[in-house]
Amino acid sequence: MHPLTPNHTPVQIPCWEWRTIASSMGELRVALAGVPIEAVQDIQETHLLCLKSSHNTNIRDRLMELKWRKQVHPDGPELWDSVLRSGFPCNADFIHRLFQTWDIKPAELQRETYTLSQFLEEVMAPNTTLLAFPVHKHEECFRLDGAACTFDQVEAGELTLEAFHIEHEDPTLIADTVRRLGLQGQENRNYAGALKHALGLNPN
Repeated sequence: MHPLTPNHTPVQIPCWEWRTIASSMGELRVALAGVPIEAVQDIQETHLLCLKSSHNTNIRDRLMELKWRKQVHPDGPELWDSVLRSGFPCNADFIHRLFQTWDIKPAELQRETYTLSQFLEEVMAPNTTLLAFPVHKHEECFRLDGAACTFDQVEAGELTLEAFHIEHEDPTLIADTVRRLGLQGQENRNYAGALKHALGLNPN
């Protein structure tokens, strides 16, 4: 159970992240054979790729969230922080703040509120610096050295990728685990950056 503030709002404990994404995680899977899988889940989400921003923005379960990279540890793990979040329908003021955070020209909005389909069709689609990209992830969740880990099978359009993700409150624990697995030479890359790279888009 998450600790609660006096108004009973769950406190979000910041977690550091490290992720490597490639066409296959076969060798790593072999190395981790025998580590028990604790949970399996399938996730359908839409990544909102902005060609002029490195922020990570997606829509999952009708909730739109933007995270920005708050800090990078010298050994590679990154600390991401949620700065914008809205369900649908979302109001025009939220969309203006979203565009300001992306640092791109605000959309010309004709409505006070937008459903999910209206947002994708009327706000995202006409803007040449934005791309809404549906992604399906099959996650196998387990723990390693006390850290939460996942193997992800990722289907994004015609792309098929695999990812290994580590998350913990202590970045040094993550870095030690990465080194123990011999992954220190692999680039730590979030999904937004990986999708842009795979699609040959601006890597920012």
